[in-house]
Amino acid sequence: NLFIFLDISECKRAIKRLCDFITQQCGRPPQAHSKDMHSSIVAAFQCTSNWLISHAQLLDDRECLNILLEVVELGISGTKSQVS
Repeated sequence: NLFIFLDISECKRAIKRLCDFITQQCGRPPQAHSKDMHSSIVAAFQCTSNWLISHAQLLDDRECLNILLEVVELGISGTKSQVS
């Protein structure tokens, strides 16, 4: 398994980038919301899921878990909570 040899910080960075991509795509103006864009978001969620299956220890990292939960919330509700 190729993923075994990756440093956990690299795995965490990959999850963050995937979540950033999802957030950026969801924040695009309504006229940019195409079927292709939605397919890209779904693919990014699937990739994130695969990373977490391969690197479950990422769920023990509070920062990583918070990033994941924010993007899941965005996917479900369309917005992120405003935490002060």
